[in-house]
Amino acid sequence: MIHAGNTIVRWVGIVALAVLAVSWVTRPAVAQVSCGDTITGKAQMTASLVCDSDSPALTIDGGSLDMNGYGISGCFADGIHLVGKGSSVSNGRVEGCTRGFVAANAGKHKLTNVVAVGNTGTGIRINPSAEKTKLVNVHAIGNGADGVQIQADGVSVAGSSAVGNGDDGFAIEGEKVKFKDCVADGNGEQGFDGQLSVRGSYKGCSSSGNGFSGFAVAVTDKLKNCTATGNGGNGFFGGDKVSGSTAVGNGQAGFVTLGRSLSKSSAVGNLDAGVSLGGNDVKLKKVTVTGNGGDGIFVGSGSGHSISGCTIASNAGSGIYNLAGTDLSVTKNVVLDSGGDDLREGIPDCGDDNTWAKNKFESSNLDCIE
Repeated sequence: MIHAGNTIVRWVGIVALAVLAVSWVTRPAVAQVSCGDTITGKAQMTASLVCDSDSPALTIDGGSLDMNGYGISGCFADGIHLVGKGSSVSNGRVEGCTRGFVAANAGKHKLTNVVAVGNTGTGIRINPSAEKTKLVNVHAIGNGADGVQIQADGVSVAGSSAVGNGDDGFAIEGEKVKFKDCVADGNGEQGFDGQLSVRGSYKGCSSSGNGFSGFAVAVTDKLKNCTATGNGGNGFFGGDKVSGSTAVGNGQAGFVTLGRSLSKSSAVGNLDAGVSLGGNDVKLKKVTVTGNGGDGIFVGSGSGHSISGCTIASNAGSGIYNLAGTDLSVTKNVVLDSGGDDLREGIPDCGDDNTWAKNKFESSNLDCIE
């Protein structure tokens, strides 16, 4: 009985080992990668590729490519296309092609830890059909056109950058595109250009040293805790609700506000106005505006604006200047040391419906201002 039992146990053990051996032998190996391949499963690069005769160099059709720290270069056209739903690429770079990465077709693609550098066209392009694509820690550097162009809806971008590209850093045309902790520096045109987008959001992003504006976004977009520094144009142009943000040393205005509100933000040392209001019914609250080359806050037009609880000091022009705004409310602000009047109203006798009350100031141009 003991012998028989030992025999049974021994055979069971041998069978188990055989099953394990078969499962190990038949486990599919990760495919190797060559120029011109279409990848439908999992693949991993083992060396960099120079693909001078394939367009695109690689196609990911529903599969995933781990570039494993390697790169693709020398393409006469595009580097990598993502076409099948849920395609993904990670951990590598595309350099010196026409476009680096192009996401198209079914959408829900993912790019992670990739770099598009020195391509003659756009670094990374998300076509309109590639909805809900995710970009995580992607970088577009020194490309000839836009760094990252997003035409699809529902795209999310996190921890990514666009630096030194010929046109915009990030060019956004899709709806509900979300940015978090992204950087646009030293691009030829706008840092973030979302003027054609709808209901986008920017959180914790920075934009500096771009040729035009740092953020030029739609009036439906939201911005929180963002920074625009040393851009050739405005720091921020547009935006629906802007809060906790800073515009410093930009070549035009700090904020050109066309949406609903600007709050808990600061405009410091910009060449033109600290804040320039347009549109209608914009609310400014708890904004610090100091040392700008024009007026602190300039109201050029529109109806229903309100300015309250702001600190405005040492601006070269007037502290607050209303040129032609109607139904305007200016209350409980501190305005000091302006190059012109601290408070200036362009409509005689403050018009029929403009209110200036409970402000602390040293000079004004009309008796109706309080």
